[in-house]
Amino acid sequence: LLALLYSFCNAFYVVVSSPLLGLQLFRDRGISEAVYGFLTPLILLGLAARGGVTHRHMILALAASFALASLHSVWKLKAYLRPAFALESFKPVAQYAFVAALNLLTLACVLAPARLILNRHYTPHEVGVFSAYFTATAQISLSLLYMLTAVLIPVASDPEGQAQAWSVFRRVRVPLTAAAWVGLTLAACGALFLFGKKYEFRLDWAVMLAAAASLIMTHGIAANILSARAFAGLRVSVAGSVVAAAANLVLCAVLIPVWGITGAAAALLAAYVLGLAYYGLFGLKGTFRAS
Repeated sequence: LLALLYSFCNAFYVVVSSPLLGLQLFRDRGISEAVYGFLTPLILLGLAARGGVTHRHMILALAASFALASLHSVWKLKAYLRPAFALESFKPVAQYAFVAALNLLTLACVLAPARLILNRHYTPHEVGVFSAYFTATAQISLSLLYMLTAVLIPVASDPEGQAQAWSVFRRVRVPLTAAAWVGLTLAACGALFLFGKKYEFRLDWAVMLAAAASLIMTHGIAANILSARAFAGLRVSVAGSVVAAAANLVLCAVLIPVWGITGAAAALLAAYVLGLAYYGLFGLKGTFRAS
């Protein structure tokens, strides 16, 4: 029931807040994000004042924050919301809904397999150590990418924006990836020294997961620009994400039982190399070029 509640509130928030980006109401979307972001810790503090906080309180706090942020988004969209029923609209809606659901599934195949397989073959200790390194690298990359999405997709949604986005991406992709690799490696080392002194420190884990995280960002930027090119671009975008997710799932199953956390890091890194290779092949065929 808690999972259903959280899933519904999260999905409802995504549905009612995403149109704010399409309408280029960035300020209102930012407020919705702020409502969600700031209310969660405030609700948790309120619950903590009444007693101990458990995982149930965390789930309820997140669900409540999504619900209240959704109300703000609905209020800002009230001038655009009109009841309508048209059978011809169901086909495109179903297409986009299926592809969007597939995209979310790919993210789950990036976040979950390593932890589950580590828990199966090792102990919760290894899961916790991997989670610490993952949070200090890949999770930061995913969070930054989430913020970039709010800008990239609306900006690249017309031919001129596509051309500009790809031009900038081609110029900065290599230095951006390298800078992200260095920065995330330092972030992982700093986080573990400052906050995770009881975790085992391994520079190779930090370097490998930071490299994977930098590729996640580069891959995600390309995916976002592609997804702004109507349904055809969205299909290519999601296909690249599916390649990375499927590769991560398979490689985790193969490498983790033998190499543990090192195998999990290598699986994530190799998965996004393959995901970017998929985009690269389509780029050589002109798929990336703006029409």
